Amino acid sequence: MEEKSIGLLNKLVEINNDRLLGYETAFNDTEDTDLKKLFADFSVTSKDLKKELQSEITKLGGKPSEDSHVTGTLHRVWMDLKSAISGKSRATILSSCEFGDNTAIEAYDKALADSTYNLTSAQKTMIMNEQMRIQSDLNKVKILQSVLA
Repeated sequence: MEEKSIGLLNKLVEINNDRLLGYETAFNDTEDTDLKKLFADFSVTSKDLKKELQSEITKLGGKPSEDSHVTGTLHRVWMDLKSAISGKSRATILSSCEFGDNTAIEAYDKALADSTYNLTSAQKTMIMNEQMRIQSDLNKVKILQSVLA
């Protein structure tokens, strides 16, 4: 059963790797200092979440993934983000960020809803707390979007 839990936790690691790639790209490609700070903060969030997940995987005897979720929707979203940033439109960048973080939150929802993984209560709590941190980042994006509207 731990193999299933390790697989699930590695999927969440990959999602955070996608977030890291996306926000690092956004940071490097925008000239807006307020967005640079925001994207740097979001990268720190994903690094923290990734580290926490990797620790749990190691504790379970697994090997943490270093890959991104290249076959998944989130990866394509981040690649779209890179293209969107080329135009330097704040609205487009923030919209792509919102979509990417919504996708990450959905993956966390699925992880919590699937009882076949037999997650411990501590693992469920960790995943819920991580999801709340991503939601907090997403809320900041939405606030910036509302200013643009």
